[in-house]
Amino acid sequence: MQQLEQEVKLDIGPDWSLPDLSGVLPGVRAHPMPDLALETTYFDTPDLRLARRHVTLRFRRETEAVPRSRRRGNGPPPQGRTSEVWTVKLPSSSDGTLLTRTELTWVVTPSRAEPAGSRAVPAGSRAVPAGSRTAPASSRTAPASPRSRTGPDGLPRTVHPEAAAFVHAIALGRPLVAVAHLVTTRQRTELRTSDGRRLAEIDHDLVNGRAFATEERGLGADGGEVRFSEVEVELAEGSSLEILEAVVDKLEESGARATSGGSKLAKVLQLSGASKAPRKRRRGPLMADLLQQQASSCLDTLLDHDPAIRAGDTDPEHIHRARVA
Repeated sequence: MQQLEQEVKLDIGPDWSLPDLSGVLPGVRAHPMPDLALETTYFDTPDLRLARRHVTLRFRRETEAVPRSRRRGNGPPPQGRTSEVWTVKLPSSSDGTLLTRTELTWVVTPSRAEPAGSRAVPAGSRAVPAGSRTAPASSRTAPASPRSRTGPDGLPRTVHPEAAAFVHAIALGRPLVAVAHLVTTRQRTELRTSDGRRLAEIDHDLVNGRAFATEERGLGADGGEVRFSEVEVELAEGSSLEILEAVVDKLEESGARATSGGSKLAKVLQLSGASKAPRKRRRGPLMADLLQQQASSCLDTLLDHDPAIRAGDTDPEHIHRARVA
């Protein structure tokens, strides 16, 4: 499934609380929704080629909390529905604080006989090894054990084949490995019109994340835990920017502020957005340097337009510029 995501991210303090958003515009009402427990694993190449191009590939397991009115006793809150989804997010545009991204999703539907996440890669398919956390199937004809596709830590051991194929060009042949793991508690509020039409969703996220060792971060021990809070405002399909602007103004009045850390993954990886420091070049340009620079420029252009072509973007400029590159 493919959709366009329009959202604004705001940083908040640990004691921040969501203000009442009913009446933020005439006829708008706020409706609390069940909380979600999110467990997300991000995949990338060991040198973070996807992250450097602002592309994300993730596996997410989300569990809906049962509302308090339906709970019984004083024990731990029971769990509601659980879903599992693979997602690729592509950068589309950024207008100030508004992020517009193309999102492609593949929903996982586990069977009763298999543990959650085990059906992400069917037996015999061309799965992409998830680095050191994956042991590739010894045979593509014999079905693998259902429990062989998730590790003891519950993380997926292979990447969904269609999602992996979608970022194949950007990965440039490098394996896809788990680079970060996030556990998030999401408190959700939905804005609707008086007749029940969805306008936007406001998500208050409490995030605990850690990055795994990669070439980019160093091959030593995994990174320490990163904790932060943020609030996201995502427009529903067909909603105008007017509702987004009104909600953001209300949130900023309550103490929220425009984020400076980018995506959740960027915060956990602590990316500066810049590539590694370039190697010192020899004095005087050589023909090899000029050719390498030109080839690198063509490759960058080709990879910039490859995802849009794979996603079926109707803008002919993507095809034209890719062919020229």
